[in-house]
Amino acid sequence: MLKVMRLDHGVEADGLQRFIQKFALLAQLDHPNVARIFRRDFSVGHAYIAMEYFPRGDLRVRMRDPVDPDTAIGYIKQIAAGLGAIHDVGIVHRDLKPDNLMLRQDGSLALADFGVAKQVSMKITDTGDGDIVGTPYYLSPEQALGQTVDARCDMYSLGVLAYELLTGRKPYHAASAQELLHMHIHAPVPLLPPEHQHLQAVLEGLMAKDREQRYPSGHTLLDDLARTGL
Repeated sequence: MLKVMRLDHGVEADGLQRFIQKFALLAQLDHPNVARIFRRDFSVGHAYIAMEYFPRGDLRVRMRDPVDPDTAIGYIKQIAAGLGAIHDVGIVHRDLKPDNLMLRQDGSLALADFGVAKQVSMKITDTGDGDIVGTPYYLSPEQALGQTVDARCDMYSLGVLAYELLTGRKPYHAASAQELLHMHIHAPVPLLPPEHQHLQAVLEGLMAKDREQRYPSGHTLLDDLARTGL
């Protein structure tokens, strides 16, 4: 699969820098749950990245049909493993959502599309225009507030994903993006249905409003799931 940027007078230097940065971030990683990058180069008028092809598309497509609990837990664990890998090298994805989780032929998941990924020290409002970066349904409270982000913002987004995988619906719904952001900041962590109540403490550890109360990384989540026999 190719990611291509046309190089002409309309392409600003920072746009090209972000394109190159995307490759540089991914090139640091060699993990089964992170998309593989094979080549980065320039041709006449274009810059491109050759990356792994995913024949089964993204997780959003898979979630159009119900996901059984065992498969959902498997996906959550794979996402946590991929997040652990990127966090280990100081990368925060910042836009974790089903559309950025790709499925290989064997059913395994890989994190992809690091288009808004930055080093840990960057802020979500660091776009030049103060715009919020990320998808409102999956944004952490600190992202919604424009605060400095770290690995725990990705863990919150994983919590939103986990709820959606287990229940088939998103945890928060609102009439506008601003109302949705307000819910991420202030609304209580949603309750899982009775059949998933044994995972409520895990969800609380992922979606806590105070990031100090969240799992600090994918590794700690995996350790906790292993202790519960999952």
